[in-house]
Amino acid sequence: MRNLIILLLLFYVQTSVATDYYVDGNTDRSGDGSKNSPFKTIQEAADIMKPGDVCFIKEGIYFETIVPVNSGTKSTPIVFRPLSKNDKVIITGLDEVPSTLWEKDSKNLFKAKIEMGLNHENQVFMNEKVMIEARWPNTGEDLLKPTLDVMDANTTPVNILDSRLPNYDYTGAHVWIHAGAHWRNWTTKVIGFGKGSLEIENIAPGKGSTSWHVAKEGEEFFVFGCKDALDTDNEWFYDTKDESLYIYRSNGKTPDKSIYIKKRMNAFDLKDKAFIHVKDIEIRAATINMNTESSHIEMDGLKVYYPYHSSQANIYFGQQIDKGIPIMGKHCVLRNSEVAYTSGCGVALYGESNQVINSYIHDTDYIGSYASCVQLRGTNNVISHSTLRRSGRTVIDYAGMHKALIQYCDMSESGMLTSDLGLTYGNVIEGGNSEVRYNWLHDNMDENLDMGLYYDHGTQNIISHHNVVWGVGFGALHINHYAYYHLVYNNTFSAEQHGFESAWGNKYPPDLHGCRFFNNIFSASASITADNYAWGNNLIGYKDLIDNKYLPENSPAIDNGIVLAGINEDFKDEAPDIGAYETNGPKWKVGHDFDNPPKVDTTRSKPLHRNRLENTAFEYGDHLSPWFLVSGEATPELGRKKQITPDTANLRMGNSSIKLGPNAEIAQVVTGLTPNTWYEFAGFLKTENEERAELGVRDHGEMETLSPSFGKHRGIPQNWARSTLHFKTGPSSTSATVFIRRTTDGEGRVFADDCGLIFLKYD
Repeated sequence: MRNLIILLLLFYVQTSVATDYYVDGNTDRSGDGSKNSPFKTIQEAADIMKPGDVCFIKEGIYFETIVPVNSGTKSTPIVFRPLSKNDKVIITGLDEVPSTLWEKDSKNLFKAKIEMGLNHENQVFMNEKVMIEARWPNTGEDLLKPTLDVMDANTTPVNILDSRLPNYDYTGAHVWIHAGAHWRNWTTKVIGFGKGSLEIENIAPGKGSTSWHVAKEGEEFFVFGCKDALDTDNEWFYDTKDESLYIYRSNGKTPDKSIYIKKRMNAFDLKDKAFIHVKDIEIRAATINMNTESSHIEMDGLKVYYPYHSSQANIYFGQQIDKGIPIMGKHCVLRNSEVAYTSGCGVALYGESNQVINSYIHDTDYIGSYASCVQLRGTNNVISHSTLRRSGRTVIDYAGMHKALIQYCDMSESGMLTSDLGLTYGNVIEGGNSEVRYNWLHDNMDENLDMGLYYDHGTQNIISHHNVVWGVGFGALHINHYAYYHLVYNNTFSAEQHGFESAWGNKYPPDLHGCRFFNNIFSASASITADNYAWGNNLIGYKDLIDNKYLPENSPAIDNGIVLAGINEDFKDEAPDIGAYETNGPKWKVGHDFDNPPKVDTTRSKPLHRNRLENTAFEYGDHLSPWFLVSGEATPELGRKKQITPDTANLRMGNSSIKLGPNAEIAQVVTGLTPNTWYEFAGFLKTENEERAELGVRDHGEMETLSPSFGKHRGIPQNWARSTLHFKTGPSSTSATVFIRRTTDGEGRVFADDCGLIFLKYD
């Protein structure tokens, strides 16, 4: 028995020892993966690597997609990395066009018969330089500054007129259109053409003659994807019928530089994998693919160029908002990395508890859609100490953020292809007390309605503090209606027209319930149409800043702020300053620093007046938890509601409300309250027929407290309206149970949405 145990232990030790594998793409033949006999491809190692194994890769270019067979573990991840810091490893999605395939087609055109099977995602490079699909008018190298032409008079949504159009054969061509409100650009196919005209399919966003994005006189466009437009050295055209790639050579000579075509979408495919680390590798014309089951993927020290390309953005092909590096799972991190040059996003940060840390993400969304440097969705995700710049639309689109943290970022040069946007932007957000803090937002390039920090309609539960905005024209801070439980503290907002504007609700009335604005500097006016918000110690019209950020000596902002619990309690002098930088406080830095990677603290602020409830609008998870069912039946009412229709649907802005069955009750336990303190519990209710409902609170050290009964008023069923109650915690109570109860059992329906619990005052 003793010998058997020893044998088993020896077997365990032998099988659990991690293995180092070696890869050298320049070797003549593949070996066994040892240092002296390396594999020729990375995939050979990926096929056999187990937890704890490391793949050391020799310098070179690797033309492959790596798909690991196994996952690592928390203590023994699987690692892919260069052999040394001097080994430059490149994994590419490109393949070279064999030089022997090139043949002369005409004086300046050469063609190579080769399959390009990625359709609208095809891409061509000359050496390391991206080429442009043949277009008119010709354009330069900066894809965020395209050369456009202007539509003539009598242009219609289905017929572009332009007397300057060359007399080309436009069969199979497409058009990129920059029109109307310029919220996003779109592409469509040419279905007919004549002298000075292009007949197109009208698939403009909001299709119809009244759409804000249709083709019409004065709008701009370019046409692409036709052979006749191939007339300059940086262009290409692919003929799908004869499967031939064409390029133009002004000197009429066979290409003397290597031409590459995109053949693979992914450098690494990590779907369904966990605990895999990819370090210090350059990726070209490909990405790292992940799905919702990917977890604990660590990407460190990467350079990812051209992670995604598509020539199309419309109802058929989508808006590319999930393209780039898709971080979709849980506990994944991109750090110390550069991501650049993509028609879609740099990073799609979805999933849960994922992070982008100390990274440089730039030149994104050159299709000009709703893509961005980082598309922020999911729960508990973090963007920290990163530089985000040059994007067709926003640098961060946070429309789906929940419990997110954006901090110490340098954000600039948004709006290079679109209008009516902020450097950050989101519409319909239940933020879950997402926090935007210690950031610079500057130089919005949008030519119309350019803003800094922008929260569009239907946003709630967001904390914005210690941000600096400058280099914008229309508005530094913009919050459309409705907006609930925004805490805006100690920011410095500079703009030409509006320091702060909150004026438009579309189909909704002005409403800033639970919103608080304190200790902010506004260089220009503050225009607010709502009357239900808190405001104090703000400095309006103040422009005497040093470098747009810092207070000069004797500034009226010095020591004139108020103490905000959980936000600015570490001030040095008599009182906090107004604005983002404390005069005698730290001059915090933003952006990436590859030479000296920052220490990252993701501890969240807990300001006194934050919304204490979770899943306040029933948008997340099972659309109920951490609410729980006390009695009856409660089901989510799913849909999609925005600001453009009246507040009469069965849900408010967002994707869900909760429907209460006969005599149903849901409740949530709230902890972290203060004894002998007054709080407000509020929520929106809607009832049909004779049905009634109420809000309540119990287990708070006092008698159960109820709101007024909500229901039919003067014979009319109640549409959405806010119900409110105030309650005081008992002498030793630090928690309470709040509930929403339907008190009738008729055939009508009852709905609840948009709830909050906030501090009111100490007793």
